[in-house]
Amino acid sequence: ISGGNGGGVTPVPIPNTAVKPSCADGTWDAGPRKSRSPPELLSPGPEVIDSLGSGCFYFLSFLDRLVYNSSNICQERKTVRMLPELRIAHIKAKLPIIQGGMAVRVATCRLAAAVANEGAIGVIAGTGLSAQRLREEIQRARKMTTGYLGVNVLYAASQFAQLVKEAMKEKIDFIVSGAGFSRDVFAWGRELNVPVLSMAASAKAARLAEKMGAAAVVVEGKEAGGHLGTDRPVFELLPEVLEAVEIPVIAAGGIMDGGDIARALEMGASGVQMATRFVASEECEASDNFKAKYLHGVPEDSVLIDSPVGLPGRAIRNQLTERLKDGQRLETGECRNCLKNCSHRFCILDALERAVDGDVENGLVFSGEFFHRIKEILPVRKIIEQLVSEYEQYRAKKSVDSLRA
Repeated sequence: ISGGNGGGVTPVPIPNTAVKPSCADGTWDAGPRKSRSPPELLSPGPEVIDSLGSGCFYFLSFLDRLVYNSSNICQERKTVRMLPELRIAHIKAKLPIIQGGMAVRVATCRLAAAVANEGAIGVIAGTGLSAQRLREEIQRARKMTTGYLGVNVLYAASQFAQLVKEAMKEKIDFIVSGAGFSRDVFAWGRELNVPVLSMAASAKAARLAEKMGAAAVVVEGKEAGGHLGTDRPVFELLPEVLEAVEIPVIAAGGIMDGGDIARALEMGASGVQMATRFVASEECEASDNFKAKYLHGVPEDSVLIDSPVGLPGRAIRNQLTERLKDGQRLETGECRNCLKNCSHRFCILDALERAVDGDVENGLVFSGEFFHRIKEILPVRKIIEQLVSEYEQYRAKKSVDSLRA
């Protein structure tokens, strides 16, 4: 790089833009959550800038090229160094990404295993399944991966206790529970040595979960798909929950790309939960019609409904949501007693099953608010590669911007 003041060329050390490793193997050790800060990019000191002189222009151009080429660099890399591990109880996942447990039969063994095989954490949705079917799903997933697997069960489901206990007996790595709060699940977890992650939509709920013994809390904002516990954005809730608890905090709701992941980690989250993005994967066993709804919508198609559970739910606009909006009461047929308490306005289990099987106009297609940002269906491996690449580009660009400031 030329100094600009003569014909000679002065060698200048190029700053290392990799993550500062704190472990012998080069990975970043998160440590206790309260004392944790995101991994910092190394920046050049004043002596480097001074030695560059007017050649600083070329240095910044080099960093620009680094930002734009980081995607190709990531594609060729076999290991991930920039993203921190996610540590919860006995879990030490290579990537701080939990795939959300989408019911009914959207997040099955095939999707969960594929995510776990990439170093993230897969989750099987237990709600709407029989205990035997859930057991089979877990056993199949175990044959497909040695990675970490969890099970998500809706607290409002009438079979909540049976499904949770069945999953714990199968030695699932953890349980996630939402749409209500169970005190018993923590006792079951202690008895069978299975960590419990609790969904939380407020600092108060997070503190209660920690007090009861939760291994981590998933703070979910209004952007999430399915049943919602708040009308506030996740990045507004996240600082309050982080301040309220000592256990790991997972950010969920509207997390769609690597930039969203970086933002959550910078704020202090230990990881993120992503559901909507993984629907548009080859391994997701929902029907092609179901996935197509994610690819062909516009922002205005994300709507809220009044769920029979007693909570608002976020879904993609279709004929069913329009009938609900108009106040029509739908035929429910024979009640299957799937919920502890139900408004009986319509059968949510039937609606979810119809949608996942392909009737996406008369069924209920739950989805996150930003589903319209998804443009193609990809293998899980490719989705993970893209997320890592986007994360690296976000961090590299931020480093360049800080130098220019």
